[in-house]
Amino acid sequence: VGSVFRRAYGINTLGAVAGVLLGAAWLLELLGNRGVVFAAAGLQGQVGVLALGLAAAPRPRPQPEGGAGGASGAWALGTAAFLAGGAGLLVQVAWIRRLTPVVGNTTQAFATVLATSLFALAVGSLLLGPRRGRDVGAVPFRLLVLAAVPVALLPPVVGVVDDWAAAWLLDGPASSLRLLAVRTLAAGLLLVPSTILGAAVLPWLVRAAAPTQDAAGAVAGRLLAWNTAGSAMFAVGGAAIWLPAVGSAAVLRGAAGLLLLGAALLSRGARCAVTLGAGLVLLVLPALMPIPDDALWDAVGASFAPEHHRPADATLSLIHI
Repeated sequence: VGSVFRRAYGINTLGAVAGVLLGAAWLLELLGNRGVVFAAAGLQGQVGVLALGLAAAPRPRPQPEGGAGGASGAWALGTAAFLAGGAGLLVQVAWIRRLTPVVGNTTQAFATVLATSLFALAVGSLLLGPRRGRDVGAVPFRLLVLAAVPVALLPPVVGVVDDWAAAWLLDGPASSLRLLAVRTLAAGLLLVPSTILGAAVLPWLVRAAAPTQDAAGAVAGRLLAWNTAGSAMFAVGGAAIWLPAVGSAAVLRGAAGLLLLGAALLSRGARCAVTLGAGLVLLVLPALMPIPDDALWDAVGASFAPEHHRPADATLSLIHI
């Protein structure tokens, strides 16, 4: 079940990458917002027709193959999926905020960062997810711990990436394709290491649940629901409260802390205590010892505030790179 979920989740996320890139690069300009919505609705209708066809196809009923674990194990797996999903969306929100001075704050720039993050999710699931016949062991725990390392360590590197991107643009001819390539590569250098390991956690949690064939859909759906609920809650809370309060670097360290808390749920003894302690430190320490933002990464490209700026104050300027 974990192996099948790995492929389905990875392919589904690759579809999301295609949708983001096609929408931002072509369909929005060709069809407009309303046209893109209708196109998406048409695709959903086709998915529904295909699903009805699959449901009508005869297939053998699977036989039970053992249990899916006790209630305590299910709670730990669900909570770990919740925290992993929350950390994943916090990483996206914080890096979008932190990368604004590098890639800009246009629709295309946002789509570039989002597509890069989704691509890392798909590749992480497909390459690092469970294979048929491979035991779970401590793999989910190790993935969560390893995923926390780049998330916690990479925030200061954004300055280096910004310098590199600016130098690359200055050294060559200006073109929209060159700008898109620079934005994509700059986002990938930071987002892929921050995302790819955590992307493989959910399929491994499905494998760890060891559902019967009859319960496979319910168990996978429940873990996916927990993962998505964590994504939604932490995305809203992170963007509205956490990020304005402590800044993007601290949010990324907090996301690393959530990954370690999820790992602690999947371990016992001294390993659990150490992982739990490290996760709490990453969550709490930025509030006690704020991370300075001397380069103003969290100030550049802030949202437009009509009470502070008038549209007439904005002057049209052409910047030749």
